[in-house]
Amino acid sequence: MNRTTDASTSIKQALALILCALPLTVVAADDAPPQGSFGRAIFGDDFGKSNGLVMGGWLEVGYAVNNHSDPGGKGLANSPVVIARDEGIQLNQVSLYLEKNINTNVITRVTPTPAPMPQGYDWGFKVMALYGRDGQPIQMFGWDSNTAANRPGNQDPANAALFRQEFITYPEFHLNFYMPWWQGMSLMLGNFMSPIGHEIGFAVEPTPNIFYTRTYAFAAAPIDHTGALLALNLVKSQSMLLSGELGVVRGWSNFKDNNGKPAYLAAIRWRTPDMKQWVDLEVITGDAQADPAKIDNSNAASQADTANIPVTRVISPNSLNKTETHLTWSGDIGMQWKGVVELTYGNMKGDGSAQTVDIITGPGFSGATYSGVEGQLQYKIDAKLAAAGRLELFRDRNGFALFPNTTVAGDFYEATLGLQWRPAKNLLIRPELRYDWQGHNNGANAFAGGTKSNQLLFATDIVLQY
Repeated sequence: MNRTTDASTSIKQALALILCALPLTVVAADDAPPQGSFGRAIFGDDFGKSNGLVMGGWLEVGYAVNNHSDPGGKGLANSPVVIARDEGIQLNQVSLYLEKNINTNVITRVTPTPAPMPQGYDWGFKVMALYGRDGQPIQMFGWDSNTAANRPGNQDPANAALFRQEFITYPEFHLNFYMPWWQGMSLMLGNFMSPIGHEIGFAVEPTPNIFYTRTYAFAAAPIDHTGALLALNLVKSQSMLLSGELGVVRGWSNFKDNNGKPAYLAAIRWRTPDMKQWVDLEVITGDAQADPAKIDNSNAASQADTANIPVTRVISPNSLNKTETHLTWSGDIGMQWKGVVELTYGNMKGDGSAQTVDIITGPGFSGATYSGVEGQLQYKIDAKLAAAGRLELFRDRNGFALFPNTTVAGDFYEATLGLQWRPAKNLLIRPELRYDWQGHNNGANAFAGGTKSNQLLFATDIVLQY
């Protein structure tokens, strides 16, 4: 039995243990939050009260069908839509995490809070494993991509799509520290999901994601990082809360970066004191090319591994900067409405030289820019049910930003209508109807395997938090 088979067997055994324990979460205390009910069900309702430990996770199963393909379960039939990528039933995510919370008044990657400044130092950690179809786009290059269970799919993506291979990832593996300096600071060290962009890769815990499917802006943003991220309160007053973040990481979704140069994260987060209005400005910048001198060309698999493909697609001996910026407003509109507006702009430098090669378009890469705008509006019908709509325009006329989901150049539009139903506090059901179409694509189609310029998709997921 080889390492891949051993890993797959271990994964299936772990999944079976989690699924067998899920009924225990039903008997957890009714007044307790859904986060961490797995740990409380196993170790008792007092688990974590004295030490801040939380053990929990979620299970997300989805179904999707579009108007062009056979609904028999074809892999990547809905691409370039991300997350709900396959037709038919799919295991999106099953996760398990152990976390020690810290006492802080500024949450790294998320927000300043109106809480008073803690006067003592504190430390914590988080480790997480996640398995499912979403593990493939969420995986970190050089960390998750080298896992024995993932390597066959990474070396043969077409085969992984055909057989709808599920991937295992470890997206959160970090230490957290709080320091009572200035007006409060928090530091994160290790592997962590990216703070860039409004949406996140996780289904819950908690999440800003209203819908099952994600935006094109999400597809263009980095997923995870290895490095350090510092968050500090800048202003805490009766009129506003303001925090800043600075980070140094090993590139876009990289544990090992071919060019060896760091990327930098920065954010400004503004909140009203009642936390009902949020504005976030987030930036990532750094060299994003692969150095040809560090690529092993002995075979295709080694070449992709050492060139950081698909994290990058530009190979050059010269330093080429990539910068992406997101500006997001989100907040309450009256008592029953919530809104989101997100602006995205990105730029990848190119020098046009013959030594600078785009693996898709060839030598002479001269750069690419992309931008997007999306808006979401949600109406709370009652305590358990909400309805929402989303509109998005994403302009990628160089066909660069959405790689590897698609390399078709042009404008991508999507309109989505959906419901968010919580029949129980730990259960979320999100049916949606989504229509995507293209513009300025010069006859190049992105949907239905490159045969259509539009797609109507019905998708729904069921998320159980434990």
